[in-house]
Amino acid sequence: MMKCVETGKKPWKGLKLKIVKIYFQFILVSRNR
Repeated sequence: MMKCVETGKKPWKGLKLKIVKIYFQFILVSRNR
């Protein structure tokens, strides 16, 4: 994790978006049940 931060690139943005997308999908599936 630290190595990614040191490179200067910010992979956290993409990671956050991925988590948010999965989170929303999970909520939608839970509501459908």
